[in-house]
Amino acid sequence: MNSKILVFAAIVAALCIGSDAKGIEHKRADCNRICETNAFEIPVCGTDGVLYTTMCEFEMEQCKALARNISLKIASTSICINVNTSCDEISNVNAKCEHPAIDLLCGSDNITYENPCEFMEVKCRRNRHLDLEYTGPCNFDTSNAVVLDCKQYMNDLSNLAIEEGTVIDPQTLIHCVAHHDSLCLLGGITYHNGACYYCQMLLRRGQISLTNTQTYIEHTGRCSHGHIIG
Repeated sequence: MNSKILVFAAIVAALCIGSDAKGIEHKRADCNRICETNAFEIPVCGTDGVLYTTMCEFEMEQCKALARNISLKIASTSICINVNTSCDEISNVNAKCEHPAIDLLCGSDNITYENPCEFMEVKCRRNRHLDLEYTGPCNFDTSNAVVLDCKQYMNDLSNLAIEEGTVIDPQTLIHCVAHHDSLCLLGGITYHNGACYYCQMLLRRGQISLTNTQTYIEHTGRCSHGHIIG
């Protein structure tokens, strides 16, 4: 009886190993399929800074990146956009931002932009006088600022088994269900979607975290002047 069980277990193990091997080979095949050329297809720029001529080429590289536990997304369509890209280049091919990687920079309008693509979209479509001040978030004097603690909007995840290094979706950690009053941010910028959504945005950008939950604002309510965002 024991020998039959051992034989059965060996057969099951062999089938499982064979199935896993076929699955791995199938994934490898997906990552190395032949892409057809399409003259009418719009190129896409990956978050790796590479311009792929077809979606097929991008998906193959995305497949290979996934096998290395690397996230590869479409940053923009038509061309790769950075702060040196001209507005003519962007408008000529109708380039659009999709899912560019977080790469904060500060504009001359005192607004922190999530990435060069977002910055250039605003510059080319709304404010041709916008310039880059420096990379990283805009810095302001906080000596007279009001503290906003985003912890009050964070869900309690203490009962969840979260592995170290896991990236938490900002909408999971901070789930906003209603519109709140506007905020006057440092630099005189009004954020009209309210504190909860502002905290969610800061979490997505990496400007706050589970252990660093505080940020600064001028005051609650709208600023007396300046831009309105959010």
